[in-house]
Amino acid sequence: MIGTALVQDGSWSRAAVAASIPAFLMTFNLLLLNEFPDEDADRKGGRKNLVLLLGRKPAAMVYAAAAVATPISIAIAVIVGWLPAFALLGTLPSLLLAKPLQWAAGDTDQPVPIPAMGANVAWNLATNTLIAVGLIVAILLQ
Repeated sequence: MIGTALVQDGSWSRAAVAASIPAFLMTFNLLLLNEFPDEDADRKGGRKNLVLLLGRKPAAMVYAAAAVATPISIAIAVIVGWLPAFALLGTLPSLLLAKPLQWAAGDTDQPVPIPAMGANVAWNLATNTLIAVGLIVAILLQ
C-alpha cells in the first residue's frame, strides 16, 4: 500500500501506512501457515523458518497473534482517524479465521486442515478487498 501511494502520488500518507499494516500481517500469516505443511522438506533442505526455529506450537501462536492483530489494527486506524469508518468493513472477513485459529489453539502436531488453509486465503483476499471498498466508498461520499 505504501508502495502504491508512492508510485501514484509521489508520497505516502497516514492512510497508506494504516492500510499497509493489515496487508503486511495477512501476507505474513499466509506465508507462515504455508510453512507448516513444508516442515519436513524445509528441515531436510536446511531451510530456516519460524516453524523450524520456534517449533509448531509457538509458530502457531505467532500466527494467531498476527491474525488477531489484523482487525485490531484496522479498528485502531479508524479510531485515530487514519482510515475512514468505512474501512471497518475490512474487519468482517475475520470471521473466516475460526478454522485456522481453532487449529492454532489445538493440537498443532496435526497437519493444518485444508479448510483452515483455504479460509486463511479467503480472509486475506476478502479483507484487502473490503478495506479498498471502504476507502472507495468514503471517497465517493465526500
